[in-house]
Parts: sequence; structure tokens; C-alpha cells
Amino acid sequence: METTESKRSQQRKSNRVFLWLLGTLLFAATLCFQIFNNVQQTEQLKKNLEIVKVENQQAKTRQIELKTYVDLLNDDEYVLKLARARGFYTLPNELIFNIPEENAMLQNEQARQKALSNQGE
Repeated sequence: METTESKRSQQRKSNRVFLWLLGTLLFAATLCFQIFNNVQQTEQLKKNLEIVKVENQQAKTRQIELKTYVDLLNDDEYVLKLARARGFYTLPNELIFNIPEENAMLQNEQARQKALSNQGE
């Protein structure tokens, strides 16, 4: 009888150790899974941060360009030159001569405006 009881006692100890190891293994697996998910989430957030930084820089650049353009539009001479070039406006008894440098400047301005309008879309 003692051997049967000692075997049972031994079996219970083995079962306890097995259950303890199983619980520890499940706990460790859960922790590893959480760590893996956290690492993946951190990587995704880093990618999103880089995208937002690029978008922020583009927005700042666009803001500077628009501020410069607003400043130009507040300059009466620039507005007058723009009206003459784009709208073909003239003052009474005024002759307009096309100067190649100014035409190139106007073409650059038109290309820039077109690029800005394409970015906004």
C-alpha cells in the first residue's frame, strides 16, 4: 500500500510540476506575443511618423510659397506687370513691348502656378 500511495504522491508532484510548467509556458507565450505586437505597432508608428514629417515639410514649403505669392500680390508694380502680361491690359496711350527675359519670367510663373494647382488637387 505504501508503494501505491507513494506512487500517487509522486504522480501528484509530477502533475503539479507539469501544470506549473504549462502555466509558466502559457504566461511566457502570452508575454512574447504582446512584445511582438508592440514591436510591430512601434514600427508602424515610426513609418507613419516619417510620412507625417514629409507631409509637414511639404505643407511648410507650400505655406512659404503662398506667403511669398501673397507678398508679391501686395506689390502694385507686380500686380500691374501681371495684369499687363496675363490680361493684356494697357494704360491709355501705352505701348507694350515684349522683352524675352520678361516672357521667360512669365512662363516660369505660369509653370509654377500650374504645378501649385496640380499639388492642391
